Amino acid sequence: MLSEEADGHCVVRWTDPFDGHERTGPYHCDPDRGPLLDDWETGFVVSYGPWKGDLYNADWEGTRANHVVEAAGLTGLVLVPVSLIGGAIRWWTRRRRPAEPVPPAARVVDLTKR
Repeated sequence: MLSEEADGHCVVRWTDPFDGHERTGPYHCDPDRGPLLDDWETGFVVSYGPWKGDLYNADWEGTRANHVVEAAGLTGLVLVPVSLIGGAIRWWTRRRRPAEPVPPAARVVDLTKR
């Protein structure tokens, strides 16, 4: 930990496990941790997308990747009722439609026997 403020904003240094480079950046530390853990903090590293290597804490604070994951999840939740409504409308219209008459079988005409 390079610096720490009372409100939990910290600047930390960590080694990126994907490329091995040392990185420095902001981090949201726990301001209420005990005195035994004064110089210890646990973080997690993003493993996907353009945020690969960013650091975040146990409360999912510290990277924009979490906002994208939440937005994708909410989009999926919105699409579920829309697709259920569409499927119900399709089912209802097929159920209410009278059966279509089956066309008579086509006759095969052999033109070679004339």
